[in-house]
Amino acid sequence: MALLPAWRLEIPLVLYLYYYFNLITHNSKWQSLVTAIPIILLYSVFDVYHLQLGRLLRVTEVTEIPEILWITPMGIKIILVLMFGIPLLAFLRLLRLRRIPVMILGILPLFFLIMTAEFAPEFFLKAFQKTQKPIITFSDIKSAGDNGRFVMTLYNEAKRKTFIQKLALYKGNSSQSPPTPLFLIFSTQ
Repeated sequence: MALLPAWRLEIPLVLYLYYYFNLITHNSKWQSLVTAIPIILLYSVFDVYHLQLGRLLRVTEVTEIPEILWITPMGIKIILVLMFGIPLLAFLRLLRLRRIPVMILGILPLFFLIMTAEFAPEFFLKAFQKTQKPIITFSDIKSAGDNGRFVMTLYNEAKRKTFIQKLALYKGNSSQSPPTPLFLIFSTQ
């Protein structure tokens, strides 16, 4: 029996992050709860974004979050600060600042995964297609349910990067003239 697709990339990534956060925080009776905070908050952002906008968060849309917050009513802003700020402060308070080399080395696998999606999108897409369930093009949620939210975000970013590369190749091909728009063809007759 094959592993479930989420066990191939998303769940090991979450378990790794949980272990990593345990490694870089002080021992306390709250450590196991506090180290889960960044992971819970990350998934909360995905869920709230989906509930509000009906689709999975994209990397390019992260730049729009300040604008969304700008138009959000003050009461909602206060609730968001309380829901996200206080737990993050609790996490930051437990960080072992003397373990900076461990922090840097520990974040490298996640950094390389993200950089692969950014700078080698074809490789990321091939690896994704070999290890994960097929993408359901009409449903972000079904695909995210099959493969994981974070991994689907990386997949969508890699897909966007390949489209941009293909578009740049098309635009850079000056030996062919661009196709004439249909409205110009019909307007000259």
